[in-house]
Amino acid sequence: MAKNRSEGKQNVRTRGHCATRMLVVTGEQQLMPALPLEVKTEIVRHLSQHDLVGLASVSRVFHDAALAAVYRQVVVKVGERGPVEGSAAGRGTVIRSATSWRRFVAVLRENRGRGELVRTIRILRLPVGVKRCESYYFVQEVLPLLTQLREFRYHIKPDWIPDDVYAYLPGLVSLIDMPLKPIVAAPRQKFVIQELLCKTYECKDALHQYLRDICACSWELRSNLTKLQLHRDGMSRSFKPRAVNIGQSLVVTQYMIDNNLPQPDGATRDFAVIHNDLDTNFWDFLKGLGPLENLRELDISDADFRPSDAVTVRNNIALRNVETLCFTNINEIQVLPEISYEVSDMRWLLDTHFRQGFLSSIAGEFRNLRRLRLDYKEPVRDSTPEFLNKLADAGVRLVEIDLVIRWDKSRALTETWESTTDRYVRSITAHRATLTKLSLLAKEELNYFELQKNIPTASLSKLACCKNIQSLRIYGDSLQNCGEDLLEAFPRLRYLDLCGREAAGPPHLGLYPAREAKLDNWYRTIHIPVRLAERVAPLRFVRINTCLFECPAHGPVSPCPQGFDRWFERRTRVSMADD
Repeated sequence: MAKNRSEGKQNVRTRGHCATRMLVVTGEQQLMPALPLEVKTEIVRHLSQHDLVGLASVSRVFHDAALAAVYRQVVVKVGERGPVEGSAAGRGTVIRSATSWRRFVAVLRENRGRGELVRTIRILRLPVGVKRCESYYFVQEVLPLLTQLREFRYHIKPDWIPDDVYAYLPGLVSLIDMPLKPIVAAPRQKFVIQELLCKTYECKDALHQYLRDICACSWELRSNLTKLQLHRDGMSRSFKPRAVNIGQSLVVTQYMIDNNLPQPDGATRDFAVIHNDLDTNFWDFLKGLGPLENLRELDISDADFRPSDAVTVRNNIALRNVETLCFTNINEIQVLPEISYEVSDMRWLLDTHFRQGFLSSIAGEFRNLRRLRLDYKEPVRDSTPEFLNKLADAGVRLVEIDLVIRWDKSRALTETWESTTDRYVRSITAHRATLTKLSLLAKEELNYFELQKNIPTASLSKLACCKNIQSLRIYGDSLQNCGEDLLEAFPRLRYLDLCGREAAGPPHLGLYPAREAKLDNWYRTIHIPVRLAERVAPLRFVRINTCLFECPAHGPVSPCPQGFDRWFERRTRVSMADD
């Protein structure tokens, strides 16, 4: 009886404590609605995706703010991860499975109010199991409901997107990033496009027509456009037949006639002209698009430039406002005049008939350039160092530099490999006061393939004066003789990418079993980041070829999980913002 009496008293005290606590919570809930919307938004901005979903389901006070944060930015991707972030503010709501994707589409279709919350859709890769008809359904039935959509990225196959996709895009879209699709009919509304990204065009004619159409259905594209990215579909270009090489002549000279040399017939010459002229008029789209007054980022890949194109670019792009410039896999073509005599002195021909290069012609126009990425090939000569020096002379100081040095037999006509690398390094050190990110690789082009080429130690050692470098990407074999001493010269180095299989040194046969385990490659090379972390204290991430390691300030070096490659690339390469 005494025991029951004591238990009853304890239950009464417990109920009284719970009642008091409920009163306190109720009072707090009554005060919560008085919080301004800005305060609620700031609170939910620091929550993770999981916490936002839970908060929206249990709290009436924070329901609207949490729901808006969940739907504001939606990212659909598979297999790509990075370091765990404390909030979903910069990452967005991530969808990785087909079930989650179908549920997301169904919710937007059933509840139209949710569609008004979506500001950004980034479909980097559809989950496995999503069908083509579901992609069509999303574009035709769901996309028009996203009336406040600002950013639309759709990285899928072109045939998975309806041809009339622009008829379903909301009029407030300012960023379009998807495969090139023709604008079949005039859209019902006009867009306010600020960022235009096209990564899968096949020929310049289709690209030019697309840009003319997009200009016609946009409000003030010339003044609103701040980001332009044009990438050719690399696979389609590699299979295009080419009758002659870029460096070969397409004209019949008098010397051929006098010496009875074989001459290309008309059909062969026309075929060669058609396929080699694929990109020689690449910049003609600017003539119809008009002067781009506020362009901040320009990214061109897989195209052919001519020196005369520099005039078109200077007249139609306000280069003084450009902050990021990326030219990758670019060929510059020099058109030589027809000559009626045999040429034995190629240097004389170069000095007499070669015009000033495209890069050198536009270097003086830049005023605010900060990030530069160049993979640029010119015939016989290389004017990239001259371009960097002209930028420095004009007072332009680069923060990020990403360069690929191209070398082939024709370069030996003008200079040696050592003098070429020395010119590159000296031009890079001209920006040493502000340079924080550097990627420098060299490739030698042979008849049927290309190989990584070592940069001489004497040239690399001159980079030691760049004390502000935080990210370095370089061919690992080039650092075999001076690696540790050079890296110690960078007191702020955090990210290091050593490219190439040779970065780990010569292979040891005893470390290669018959059947490899998943992390065998990591443990064969882990001794390198361990030693580097001991000598370079700020170092946090090291990649040896394809093996990425984390070097924490207090703790052992360990392999990073798979899926960090894209995250690491953004910290070691120069690319457009949010690319």
